[in-house]
Amino acid sequence: MLEELVNLDRLPHFKQAELERRLDDVLLLIDEGQSPVVIHDDKGRRFLMFSWEDYFSRFRWLYTKDELEELERACREYEEDTNDLLYK
Repeated sequence: MLEELVNLDRLPHFKQAELERRLDDVLLLIDEGQSPVVIHDDKGRRFLMFSWEDYFSRFRWLYTKDELEELERACREYEEDTNDLLYK
């Protein structure tokens, strides 16, 4: 079913260990618009990793208006709290 909704062959694939070693590179790739990416764990399972913007554009309908407002508030607070940690 997932293969019918998303063309997994066209997405970047990363093994879990590679994700752990190259987390910053994978996050940068996602932030630059390559979302989602496929993560393979050691048990052969696959997971999709989305950017927040892509996730919300695809799955906004899963949340109530109040839940969306709370998520957006939490994201803003996170960005404010971590802004000084970012390399410029």
